[in-house]
Amino acid sequence: MDKVRGTSGGSTTMGRVQYADDLVSQSGAPMLPRTEQALAAVAGQQRGLVTRVQCRAAFLTPKAIESRLRVGRWLPVHRNIYQTLPGRDDGWTTALAGQLACGDGAAWSHRTAALA
Repeated sequence: MDKVRGTSGGSTTMGRVQYADDLVSQSGAPMLPRTEQALAAVAGQQRGLVTRVQCRAAFLTPKAIESRLRVGRWLPVHRNIYQTLPGRDDGWTTALAGQLACGDGAAWSHRTAALA
């Protein structure tokens, strides 16, 4: 079995991350641990936004969430809603952040819904 080694000594076997800080594939491209891949997929569908519940579902610890906020990698938008792409603050992102903050069952109405 081929293993891919990262600078932290972590390794993958057949695509499973055992532990890693920064892995690279055999081609030299960076590989993200499963948690980062899951969050990137969610954020990509939500204009860069993730909820704390989504972070925890992707096995991100509260300490890891706070670390990303503390260093400015993520920005808080609403309580338990984070922007993973700082600088993205257009109207659609703001509306989606509000919808995520309101939780399940929340929906856009009137002009926002008509334009969506």
